[in-house]
Order: sequence, then C-alpha cells, then structure tokens
Amino acid sequence: MGQNWTLISIVSVISLVLLVGIIGNALVIYIIVANSDMRSVTNFYIANLAVDDIAFLLTCCAFTAATIGKEWMLGGFICKLVGYMQFVTIQATCFFLTAMTIDRYHLIVHAVNARNTRTIRRAILISLGIWAVSILIHIPAAIYTNSYVDKYNYTVCNRDFGSPKRDNIHTMFAFLSMYVIPLLIITICYVNILMQVWKRTSMGTESAQAQLKASQRKRKITRMVFIVVILFALSWLPLHAIILGMEFYDGKPVFKSSSFQYLNVFCLCLAYANSSMNPFVYAFTTNSFKKHFDRIFRGLCNSSKSREKGNTSVMMTETRFSKLAMSTDGNSLN
Repeated sequence: MGQNWTLISIVSVISLVLLVGIIGNALVIYIIVANSDMRSVTNFYIANLAVDDIAFLLTCCAFTAATIGKEWMLGGFICKLVGYMQFVTIQATCFFLTAMTIDRYHLIVHAVNARNTRTIRRAILISLGIWAVSILIHIPAAIYTNSYVDKYNYTVCNRDFGSPKRDNIHTMFAFLSMYVIPLLIITICYVNILMQVWKRTSMGTESAQAQLKASQRKRKITRMVFIVVILFALSWLPLHAIILGMEFYDGKPVFKSSSFQYLNVFCLCLAYANSSMNPFVYAFTTNSFKKHFDRIFRGLCNSSKSREKGNTSVMMTETRFSKLAMSTDGNSLN
C-alpha cells in the first residue's frame, strides 16, 4: 500500500511539472509571436527554447509518468523515439543557452559590431543549425535504444551499445556535450561580460538618460539569461552525477538500495522541472514579459468575472420570472 502511494505521488509530481511546463512555455511562445514589440533576437532564442522544453516534456516527461514503476508496454518505436528525443532536446537546450549567452557577450563586449551582426535572420540560421546538429549527433542513441526482455523476464526500454566500453564512451560524450562544454563556454562569456561591465563602471563613464535606460535593460536581460543557465546547471547536475556513477560504478551496493532509487527519482523530477522553470524566470525578471503575462492573466480574470456576473444576472432574472409566475398563478386561482 505504501509503495502504491509513493508511486502515485511521483506520477502526480511529474504530471504537475508536465502541465505547468506546457502551459507556461506555450504562453511564452504566444507572447513572442503575437506581439511585435517582443520579436527580438534574444526572444527568438527564448521561443526556440520554449519549443524545445515542450518537446522534451511531451516525449520524455509524459512517457515517464505513464510508465514509471511498470514494464515497458509501448513497443520498440516509441522506445527509440523517447530515448532519442531525450538526447536531442537536452542537447538543443544546451546549445540555445550557449547561443543566448554568446549573443549577450557580443551585445555588451562588442556593442558596436553587434549592431550589424545581431539580426533575426542570423538568429534563424543559428537556430536551424542548432536543431540540425542536435538531431544528427545523437542518431546513435536512436539506433542502440531498444525495448527487450531482461534476465528477470521484465520488458524494459534501454540503451545498449554492445559493450561496457562503448557504453562508457557514449555516457562521457553525452555528459561533455550536454553539460560540461556548454557550461564552460557560458562561464567564459560571463566572465568577459562581468569584466567589461566592471571596466565601464570603474571608468566612471556617464551616458545620457536614454543610453542609461538601454544599459539597464541589457543588464536585466543578461541577468535573466544568467538565471536560466544557473537553474539548468543546478537542475541537471545531480542527475548527471547519478548517471555517471551508475555507468562507471554499477557493481556498488549503494546503487541497489531503495534510498538510492528514491534519490534517482528525485533527481529525475528535478531535471524535468527545469523545463517548467523558465517561464517564471521570464515573468519575474524582465519587464517586457511581465507586462504581457499580467495582461493575459488579467484578461482571464476579467473574463471569469464577466461569466460570473452573467450567470448571476441570469439567476436573478430567472428568480424574478419565477416570482412573477407564482404571483400570476395565485391571482388566477382567486
């Protein structure tokens, strides 16, 4: 009974993450597409990141919620699709975060050149390149991911490259390409950004009011990108650590304990939750997104109040009509 409640709790948490993530990221995409003032280079990358988060939640988070604690019953094709898309979407997330940070770097450190190079067309080409590379470099994950019956006569969906050495190489490649290298590039960019900002501050350069506002806006957006990157790094680090531990120290008793299984599920939920966090970051750290989120929610609240008022009016009308009918009936009886 306790195990069933634990499983129900886990599925409920994952389902909540799925629902919040899809709604939040869909609103981000809608805000960017529907409002001309939101169509900037940075927001174009944010829209792609939101699409990527929705794809990740639908192909990974949803199937985890449906199959956790059970045998794999969805067949070989779905197994390959889920295993493949997990790598593609996480890789694309890393690339888009890196692209956003490099874009911030050029805008602040090379501000003059950025005026000519930062265009929507260039952002489209970079985004297409990100999707293409993410799709191509993880084709081996699709090839070697299969559903099969294990030694316990249990149907599972897993990756198997045919030898422990190949499995180790793939795990290290994934860890480097989907975590270490992107974060290293991002760190280098932010160090240069901070140095540039510090230089300008220490030189005491004063600008006009319009330039000061533009500078403050750049810093807010840079802070927003930084928070998104930090959340990604913290959300995925525990799961990467567990994957590496299981890959290289699989025989250790600790990996067989029930406590470790709970820790594994917690880290998995934390990684999934990262795809639901970004819309909240945009809403609370940038005035442009906050303005449009407020407008949407106020519209929903006003619509709800209007429906309530409408229902109240209908009820009052019906009550008056009933009283009038009763009065009329009473008079006719007399």
